Amino acid sequence: MDLGENIKKSFAYPLCDYNKFAMIGVLSVFSVLYSVCSSFAWDNPGVIVISVLISSIFFVYLMGFSVSVIECGINLKEKIPDFKVGRDISNFFKYLALIFTDISPYIQYGNTDIPPDLLSSFMFAFLIILLVTVVVTVIQSIFTNLGVARMAANNSFSDGLDFFEVFNDIGKIGWFKTVGWFIVI
Repeated sequence: MDLGENIKKSFAYPLCDYNKFAMIGVLSVFSVLYSVCSSFAWDNPGVIVISVLISSIFFVYLMGFSVSVIECGINLKEKIPDFKVGRDISNFFKYLALIFTDISPYIQYGNTDIPPDLLSSFMFAFLIILLVTVVVTVIQSIFTNLGVARMAANNSFSDGLDFFEVFNDIGKIGWFKTVGWFIVI
């Protein structure tokens, strides 16, 4: 399957069921309800609290539903998955735990061994930090997204955390293809 066919299928996939597609659109609007309320400058604290709660609930649900969509894509199903609240909320918490687990190795403590005269230039230090942040973010997003795909494919949280299998998956796909795809996205 070539790139053009993949892109064509990715545009056709959401339109295979108009009712579910419309429902996802409505849920997406509710997930950004807080932004809508704040753009109209509604300063009533009750409206703000309610809109934040509603937005958070729908955001949690949609993120969990996206894991179900990934699972259907991996299993080569041509239909959008059904809406199941319990499954999708459970998928969100697995997704959240997977993200926090993948981020934790990249937390650095202390300063690196950069000579003091190089650190005197604030811009140089800022550029080094920016470069390291971009590299770490790309690496973390690759492992997180492939971990979520493994979790969805095997319906197992521990498979999503298996770094060696994710590493092998990257090797099968190809390092340049994988990194290039994440940079483009």
